Amino acid sequence: MDRPEQNVRITISDEDAQKFLERLATDDDFRAELEQNPAAVLRDHGIELLQPENVPETVTLPPKDDIDAYLAPTRTRAFGGVHGWLGFAILYYVLGAMPLVVTEDDGSG
Repeated sequence: MDRPEQNVRITISDEDAQKFLERLATDDDFRAELEQNPAAVLRDHGIELLQPENVPETVTLPPKDDIDAYLAPTRTRAFGGVHGWLGFAILYYVLGAMPLVVTEDDGSG
């Protein structure tokens, strides 16, 4: 069976991803930078899009209140893992809904 092609590499920790999302909920300058250059900002924060030609040159982020509401329950949790689910939340808020296939590395490839 062929393995699906990997389109994104997420190396941001959940703690750093939560800080990233907090900035999206509060920091107008950071939001503007991300909207104008999404691929570079994501890459600089540990989310590398392996096919950047498929990423729009600019994006429109959802309202700060939407991101803040999403984060509300996470503020009571302690995150210590790497490659966690908050990195995918960043992709959702920056690029919107998109197809996602998650596979486990079986060590064969």
